[in-house]
Amino acid sequence: MDAISLPLRGHISERSLLDAFQSIQHLIDQSVSQIEVIVDCREMDGYDLAARGAFVDWNKLNKRKVSAVAVVTTNKLWHVVVATMAMMSGQTLRAFGTTAEAQQWCASQRTGHAD
Repeated sequence: MDAISLPLRGHISERSLLDAFQSIQHLIDQSVSQIEVIVDCREMDGYDLAARGAFVDWNKLNKRKVSAVAVVTTNKLWHVVVATMAMMSGQTLRAFGTTAEAQQWCASQRTGHAD
């Protein structure tokens, strides 16, 4: 199975993030093997602090079924935030500037040839 894509747009609140995760949860729950998620944040304007906490919590809860999460954003500051959230959640989590880079990394996670 290819990585699940999750686009986020506008300003993200805790509720809108939880709703977005709920929209893909059935795919995660039904998967017979670990999968990867690509969160596309290129059309996001910002996020609430509570949303950041919910993102970390969701990753902690799902890391047994989700092997890796790639975040696509051109915001360089968010690359630093993603690295911090990776440490906080214990999830394999990394930021990328393009979808192609994120897809390539997710595929490498699947095949065990991670960089």
